[in-house]
Amino acid sequence: MFLADGRAGWNIVTSTGAGEARNFNLQECPSHATRYERAAEFVQTATALWDSWDDDAVVADQAGGIYADAAKIRPIEHDGKHFQVRGPLNLPRPPQGHPLLVQAGSSEAGKDFAARHAEAVFTAHLSVESAREFYADLKGRLSAYGRSPEELKILPGISPYIGRTAEEARSKYERLNSLVNPEYGVRQLSAMLDVDLSGHPLDGPLPELPEGTEGMQSRKALVVELAWRESLTIRQVTGRIAGARGHYTFIGTPEQVADEIELWSSTGAADGFNIMPPTFPGGLDDFVDLVVPILQRRGLFRTEYTGPHPARTLRPGAAAGAARHCGGRSAGGQPIGGRSAGGARRADDRLARPANAEAAHHWHGSPPGMDPSGAAAATVGCFSGRASAGQAPLGHARGAGACHRPEPHRDSRFHRIHSLTGSSPQLQ
Repeated sequence: MFLADGRAGWNIVTSTGAGEARNFNLQECPSHATRYERAAEFVQTATALWDSWDDDAVVADQAGGIYADAAKIRPIEHDGKHFQVRGPLNLPRPPQGHPLLVQAGSSEAGKDFAARHAEAVFTAHLSVESAREFYADLKGRLSAYGRSPEELKILPGISPYIGRTAEEARSKYERLNSLVNPEYGVRQLSAMLDVDLSGHPLDGPLPELPEGTEGMQSRKALVVELAWRESLTIRQVTGRIAGARGHYTFIGTPEQVADEIELWSSTGAADGFNIMPPTFPGGLDDFVDLVVPILQRRGLFRTEYTGPHPARTLRPGAAAGAARHCGGRSAGGQPIGGRSAGGARRADDRLARPANAEAAHHWHGSPPGMDPSGAAAATVGCFSGRASAGQAPLGHARGAGACHRPEPHRDSRFHRIHSLTGSSPQLQ
């Protein structure tokens, strides 16, 4: 986080399989409920460690030989069900206090976890109606944790197939789907549904599936509902999830894709989007070159960075050491994160949004390198909106396939991508 000057985020993932469990002293993956219980304590412990250093603990007095004021560094004495950590952290707080906390669960437990801890949520929906229901549900849970709807950004994943004509876009989609390896597709689908489909005919329907799962509950429900609603065969389902992995697929001209983005973002379905191009670098190039200019003309996408230090961190006003996250309490009852015992947000918590209500859309990518202005050179990113004017891009990047690192001669292009920001008063 120090190398990136604060531009870092933490995608909090609870994991789903035995393969992951066996890398962490477990023979099998814990139950769904246990994973979220453990994740909550993990986040609380991590935020307590970040807060174990005061913002001004580092003295850096070379002449006196003093690096930090020991009185401003303290142990956390966490003694919980899953973790016992004395602390303090063995390095200072990062420039933005805490990394941006991102989460992707859409189950009931996942939504409660997000409402309590997350600042951005990745989610998958196959219709704008489903996205609106999720959006209203999750935003409605925030008040139970003393948070406002503006403190959490909801970013559905979209996989855009873009053509200069609708026919060209459809051709791209069908061409890629024709390349799906059936055996791999069935393995991928089996893992997603938590059931072995290898003995079932590819051109037959999904078999009756047991209720519930200890795996990805929301994704299983989404895929099963899709297969049932459209009477898809196993082969057809594998094609539908091969690129977007259950996320919504936009297929059309740049104008049609921009129309869909505007519909979702203006009708309570999304604060922004996690862009998942089906190919690299071409799919990303299509979005940047063909869709972004349309969004800019409509006032939905920035044209420049704003604010005094817009590319420094991932939060508005989160200068060095400013952000303390509201994370709960330790086993001993002491506040963990950003609230006093009375529940009030600390005075030094600058996560609050600016007074003006302007919305903003951002383009952000993963930071393999930093350009001279502090904006990260990147490959894939999330188009995120309804954030505060002056907020730097949100902090996570992902794609449907392997990430393409730009060659040196492409760096100026990716710098240009990151300069595409600006406020959007139309989206309040």
